[in-house]
Amino acid sequence: MMVLVSPYLIAWTNLMIKDRVLKNKVDFRESFKSSSNYYLRILVVVLSLMGALIVYLFMSVFIIGILYVTTKGSLGVFIIGNLFLY
Repeated sequence: MMVLVSPYLIAWTNLMIKDRVLKNKVDFRESFKSSSNYYLRILVVVLSLMGALIVYLFMSVFIIGILYVTTKGSLGVFIIGNLFLY
C-alpha cells in the first residue's frame, strides 16, 4: 500500500518546496491538486528502483550460493561472498 501512496507524497512535497523557493509561499491545496500530474512518473521510478534492488539481492544470493556449493561449504568463500554482498 505504501508503494502506491509514497509517490504521491513525494510529488506533493516536491511541489511545496518548489512553491516555497519560487513564490515564497506554500499553497497546500494547489500543490495537492497538481501533484497528481507527477504521480505516474514517480511511481514508475519507485517500482524500477524496487525491481533493481530485488534483482541485485537475488543475484547476490545466487552467486554466494554457487560459491558455497562449489567449494563444499568453505568458510573463506562464505566470508568473501558476504563482503561482495555488502
